[in-house]
Amino acid sequence: MNSLSSVSFLLLSTVVFHLFSSAAAGMIRGGSLAADTKSYCLPKPGTSNDELLRNIDIACNQGADCGPIDTGGTCAQPSDARSYASFAMNSYFRLKGSVESACDFEGTGLITANDPSHGECKYA
Repeated sequence: MNSLSSVSFLLLSTVVFHLFSSAAAGMIRGGSLAADTKSYCLPKPGTSNDELLRNIDIACNQGADCGPIDTGGTCAQPSDARSYASFAMNSYFRLKGSVESACDFEGTGLITANDPSHGECKYA
């Protein structure tokens, strides 16, 4: 009976190990962050105004929801390129499944756990 318990424990341990390692490998291959970790895509400090404007253009023209940064939108203030780029880049990042490559923006994107939401402006 004791050897049967040992074999059962070993078999169960092996199955659990493979389940967890397969899930981890899938996350690594997919390039996405852990599902329980909320992450945001923002411009890196020092990103030029021209780069910020380019990022807004890329994100908004590739299907990101940029309505909130339009005039009168919930994220239209503060009215500056960095704020608009932050929202547009993060919206694009979400649209693409929050994979790391969706926050590259030619090397100007940065993934962070710090929620940039403010006032009525809520980042997804």
